[in-house]
Amino acid sequence: MPSCQRRSAADMPTSRPRWSDEGEDLALLAPHYRDAHDQVGAERALEVLTRAGERALDVLAGKDAAGYLEAARSHATVLAHNDGTSALLERLGDAQQTAGRLDAAVAAWEEALEAYRQSGDHTAVARLHQRLAFAVWDQGRFERAQELLAEGFAALPVTGPDLGLGLRETHARLVLRLGDLPTVRAEVGRLRAAGQRAGSLRTIAVADMIDGDAQLREGPASQAHQTYLRALTIAERLADPALIEQIHRPLTMVELMLDGPEPARRRGLYALQVARTFGVPPLEMASRLLLVLVDFHGGDWEQAQRGAIELLALGHRVSSVRAAVAGLIGQALVFTFRGDIAEAAACLTEARTALGPRPADRRMVTLIQTIEAQVARERGDPDQAVAAAADLATNWLISPAFSLAVLGGTQIAAGGLDAALGTADRLKQFGPRALYPAALAKELMGLVHGTRGDQMTALRELGRATERFTTLAMPFDVARCRLQWSLAAPPKRRDEAVIAAQSSLTVFTAVGARRYADRARRLLRGSVDVKGPAGQSVVTIDVDLIPPQPQSSLTSLRPEEPPRPDVEPAADSSAEPAGEAAPVRRPTRMGRPRYRRLIYAGAAMTLAVAGTAVGLLILNRSDPPAKPRHPAGAAFSATSPWRLVIIDRMSDDSGCSVTVTNTGTGEKRY
Repeated sequence: MPSCQRRSAADMPTSRPRWSDEGEDLALLAPHYRDAHDQVGAERALEVLTRAGERALDVLAGKDAAGYLEAARSHATVLAHNDGTSALLERLGDAQQTAGRLDAAVAAWEEALEAYRQSGDHTAVARLHQRLAFAVWDQGRFERAQELLAEGFAALPVTGPDLGLGLRETHARLVLRLGDLPTVRAEVGRLRAAGQRAGSLRTIAVADMIDGDAQLREGPASQAHQTYLRALTIAERLADPALIEQIHRPLTMVELMLDGPEPARRRGLYALQVARTFGVPPLEMASRLLLVLVDFHGGDWEQAQRGAIELLALGHRVSSVRAAVAGLIGQALVFTFRGDIAEAAACLTEARTALGPRPADRRMVTLIQTIEAQVARERGDPDQAVAAAADLATNWLISPAFSLAVLGGTQIAAGGLDAALGTADRLKQFGPRALYPAALAKELMGLVHGTRGDQMTALRELGRATERFTTLAMPFDVARCRLQWSLAAPPKRRDEAVIAAQSSLTVFTAVGARRYADRARRLLRGSVDVKGPAGQSVVTIDVDLIPPQPQSSLTSLRPEEPPRPDVEPAADSSAEPAGEAAPVRRPTRMGRPRYRRLIYAGAAMTLAVAGTAVGLLILNRSDPPAKPRHPAGAAFSATSPWRLVIIDRMSDDSGCSVTVTNTGTGEKRY
């Protein structure tokens, strides 16, 4: 259980005094008693200040609460109230933590622990060891965290073994953070056995949750999914909102791997809703970060960036370093794939600085490393990309499929094709039910085969990856695979490549992926063929009559249906085409251009290109140079869904005809 989590009523100190005069205006009294120091009665000051501190904690005013409780502590020292000092110190630690002062919180809890030891409150001693272990871990003091847990076990009375369930649960969670899989397995077994002996369903549910994490690390995602659901069933039976929220976190990422962004988004939103019931904003951090990742994968980059900005603001508002770092990571992710590389690098540098030299949250670090590797790839530095991604193959990952895919991409960029195929095999280990890792594995395999010159296999694997991404409703991944398919397509499949590349450009433009859009445009440069039978000059130009339109909302880019089945390929071509662009839902008035708009755009483009064609014809009729620049039959690499053909009948001087043909449907305009 995270150290900042609000404790249940059973775990709360029982020595808190009962207050009278509930109608008193604490807003007026408390500042007076806080600032009066020894000029007021210590007994009355202790009462007012303690109650004011509790009230401030209730509304998460950590700094105010810490000020009131610190002043109350000084009066308690004067009065030598040993019976209530320990509870007061523990609540002071809570206030300091809520205010973002982790060092001060640890100091207060250590004093409270010593006070509880002297009073013989074994339940409180076990609780404080748990809280301190998590807190010093977050400080980067990993060895001290382990020592605190060992001290907690040693302090348990022989007659109260069940008091150690919380300590054992904390130990299992910290071992999980270390990523030592055999130790995790052993600790999960001990935790489950202890829960069964004590009849603690909650302990069993926690054991299942940690076991699901271990299963996800080494086996099919569907098996881990079932284990998480079993843990969730117990948590719901216990009506334990804290545990329910915690289990929904890994379920969100597993369901993203299994079924795509939509189920994952529903799970993440529910987790956030539960987290908000505690009234402790830092507890929202994990769910908010997961929703940023889900929105990114679902193609809603605007919402992902908004979520990251809100998360960063939350971190600054409540002085939560982890929340601020999570917000910076989310922004860096979107910046990177939109092509804002300098901004992404700045966010990552700030995140690392905030985490310090010994970051406690290794999974957060792996997400930073994932984005750093992608930044290095975008900068054209494959060696740096490989160095940044070096730990991704072995570390515990927040988004394992995505991080492994970035690792595979860096390996291909650096020429490590066999290593990339190994990463693809690792993605396959998530099982056939895990559609997202399977699609990423197909994409990596296609890129490797394409790099090795096996064009047919590359096209087949990229086509299959496209189908899976379409089923998952991941438009950016669909567009990326279609662009790769277009680049690998042979000349005889040029028309299919045109359609695939144009649909990719539409998505890249909508989400704001400028670098990817530039790659698509380079493929879609205008081509001119000047050729024809005797007595005629035929100019064929592929043009785009529908210029890409920017779009602020990205949720509409989710395909409504998978691509249509491919026609059986000819004997000399075994590769599968990327297929036509899936239907796209667009919001408000940014929908598909209407027929009239299409005709107007076509007419404008026709006039522009016709002018170019006339210029070419005039040049053809003038004295030709020794080496013609554009000999008849020469083709340039332009592609587009519309083809403009101009035929000039030079033999009878009867003028020229202009035809615009849709390359996808065959529809003609004269």
